[in-house]
Amino acid sequence: MAKSRCDAPKRSGLNVFPSEAQIYDALEGWLRTILPDNVRVVEAQTNRAPPPPGPFVQMLIVTRRRYATNSHVQNADQTATVTQPVLMTIQLSVFREGAGDIASLISTLWRDGHATTYFSEHLPEITAVKTTDPRQNVWINASAQYVDGWNLDLTIDARISTTISSPSALDLHTAVIPADLLHVNKDNSHG
Repeated sequence: MAKSRCDAPKRSGLNVFPSEAQIYDALEGWLRTILPDNVRVVEAQTNRAPPPPGPFVQMLIVTRRRYATNSHVQNADQTATVTQPVLMTIQLSVFREGAGDIASLISTLWRDGHATTYFSEHLPEITAVKTTDPRQNVWINASAQYVDGWNLDLTIDARISTTISSPSALDLHTAVIPADLLHVNKDNSHG
């Protein structure tokens, strides 16, 4: 399988980990371990790129749903790491010869220890959670011919982090004030 990023949408240089590009790379890496060599894996929404010849899989992040409150960890260097737990859905569209079988293979192995082990070794910030059943997808090519196509949605648990500036009190200075130096108000209350 050859990798294709033909004029992919521009990615920002934001301080986010893992980034969309890292998630796509990890997912593509996993797909490469289970699919035959002739199946290409590409990101969807590429500009000025014709569909690859032969069978191929398109990946597209379609939802991000927060499922818990952020964690906020103070670092020693006056920064803080803020992590958002997200369930992220990635739609896979599979086209051409054997598309249904490829979609079934992906669906079967997504909920297997194979995927869990792969991500724990390559990008431990994401975990395979669930998949939908493959469903038929109609694609009519430029020659007005039907092309075999199937979709399925993969859900991952992603812990998306960013580091922000966060000044904090690194030293605590205390002083002892003798009680007899405290000012007493006219009404005998201490102030």
